[in-house]
Amino acid sequence: MGGTSGVIPCNMVAFIGGLVWETHRYVLWKDGNLLVIQAETAQDIEDPNWIDSNALQYKLVEEENFQLGLIQSLLSGIEFGKTNWAYLIRSSGGHRIVQKERSLHKISCPLWATLIHEDEIEVTKWVDAAERRGVWNGKPVDVFYGWDDQWLKRVESAMHGLRAIRDLDLTFEIYGHLVGRNGEVVGIVSEAAWGRTIALGDRTLVYETFARLQEHGCLFVGISTGQVLIADGKVRLLDLYGIRPYSEDDRAEMESKAEIFHWRELEIIFAQLESGYPLSYNPRFWHQTPRMLLASTPSPERPRLMSYMHLGLNGYHDRWKYDLYGNLCDDNSSATSAHDRDHGAASKRHRKTILHDDLITPLPLSVDSPKRIAVSRKAIISCHRKRNEQIVSFTLFHPYRQRIPLNKPLPRNDNSDATSDSEISICSL
Repeated sequence: MGGTSGVIPCNMVAFIGGLVWETHRYVLWKDGNLLVIQAETAQDIEDPNWIDSNALQYKLVEEENFQLGLIQSLLSGIEFGKTNWAYLIRSSGGHRIVQKERSLHKISCPLWATLIHEDEIEVTKWVDAAERRGVWNGKPVDVFYGWDDQWLKRVESAMHGLRAIRDLDLTFEIYGHLVGRNGEVVGIVSEAAWGRTIALGDRTLVYETFARLQEHGCLFVGISTGQVLIADGKVRLLDLYGIRPYSEDDRAEMESKAEIFHWRELEIIFAQLESGYPLSYNPRFWHQTPRMLLASTPSPERPRLMSYMHLGLNGYHDRWKYDLYGNLCDDNSSATSAHDRDHGAASKRHRKTILHDDLITPLPLSVDSPKRIAVSRKAIISCHRKRNEQIVSFTLFHPYRQRIPLNKPLPRNDNSDATSDSEISICSL
């Protein structure tokens, strides 16, 4: 994708996302030019012993970091803008990158909106390789972008879904179709999403909205993943790819799937809300931008890459009384006591930030004391905080970024329009 980026310095290469599985794909950006680097995995993806444990995930993450290090050491030989694809290949002398233009899926869905060239958009925030936020004609926008065959097909599916529900007023305004430098449609540009997550008082509105969507012959499969907002008293669907239209002949199949994707998911969501468990936020509102900056450095003296997340909090927080499933925790349980000991020891070493590789839920301190949030690379689970507390935004570190001391005072935002306690939920990258 071309265009400009106000968050990536000129002449700097950024790693903005990709895919880590049977083949690794690293999406890089430099000066408006996007390049996908493909690499093979040494892991046996089909081995059931890997699938049934966390070992595969850890191995893939290690492999990703290692290959990113190789790519960084080879940056000087990459010509951005020459091709859309490249391959990381093992050679007799080590590794090398071979660039080659790749023919990608062409979208054939009929067009109905303005054609917006990618150079017209200034990117202000990267969510991942397929989603970003920016400015077009002075308007804040969200961009859904197809960077490989799979994501181009998802963009095409989203276009069909949007055509099917364009009279229902269920999405933010669609500004146009994104056109790439090759003249092909590669994405969708829409009004930048805003609003709040579903609350208990929205039950009637939400149920009526999804009943109306279903009557129109469509499903939405993103209810459970933070892809629904309430804005101006209306339901707004964020995941455009999650809109699935069905023909009259397939209505029976749609009704069957609606029991799962609509009504069961809504039942679970409102049960969670009744239990006091907050819903997850959409990644576009909190995700780091970009994931990593790759500074060109000669091999073999390249620095070690770090891809963990860091979240610091300056202030205490009310105890989190619910587990991952919304069940009320027993403060006097033996498990809690064990967690208290581990967490307290960690707190002495890191007064501002707690890092724990295997963390799943926030760990409380003692029964009588407030807690600090616990942080994981895999997950940061919902927490409550008091209004006006200062939060250090989470950051992915790269080798040349200077770390800011955590005891440095931070500016306080006194102009917040928040009317209630904030809730944060961050899922795995």
